[in-house]
Amino acid sequence: MDIMEKVKELQEIHGLSVVQFAKRAKLSPSTVRNLLKQNCNPRMKTVFAICLAFSIPAEVLLDENINFVVFGIAARYPLLNNEQKRVFHDLIKLFKATGEKE
Repeated sequence: MDIMEKVKELQEIHGLSVVQFAKRAKLSPSTVRNLLKQNCNPRMKTVFAICLAFSIPAEVLLDENINFVVFGIAARYPLLNNEQKRVFHDLIKLFKATGEKE
């Protein structure tokens, strides 16, 4: 699952329009549109803005080994308690170690 797929998934999970997504991430709507259309690879500044806006760890967007299930959990990261967050981070480490893909 690449970054652009994850951005689309975030938008859908949160039910946001392009403009709402852009406002939340403090990005221009054209930047978000380009990401959603897969017209460009995002700059690190853009990746971090999205992560900050949705309170998800940057490694979740950057690591292509993270599958839809793990990403679905990550998109709801702010709702997790501390123990759930710890387990989530352990899960990411496991995916990295095994090189597992979706």
